[in-house]
Amino acid sequence: MKVLLLEGVKGLGQAGDVIDVKPGYARNFLFKRKLAVEVNKDNLNIVEMRRQSKEKEAEGRLSQAREIAKAVEGRNFVFSAK
Repeated sequence: MKVLLLEGVKGLGQAGDVIDVKPGYARNFLFKRKLAVEVNKDNLNIVEMRRQSKEKEAEGRLSQAREIAKAVEGRNFVFSAK
């Protein structure tokens, strides 16, 4: 049975991965704990949209961190300890 992981599961994969598991494992463990859903077009589209938004957010944070690094580069800082 193909399932779409909603969260990372140790030994299986990360959130957004489509994996093949036995039907009993999917029904009794993954579905009950809301770790996965059965694969269909709607679920794949939703996960793809989430993945794209996370990537954009990560790119924004990375560019912000680079700007801060440029601003701090070459400066000296002095910290005093008690």
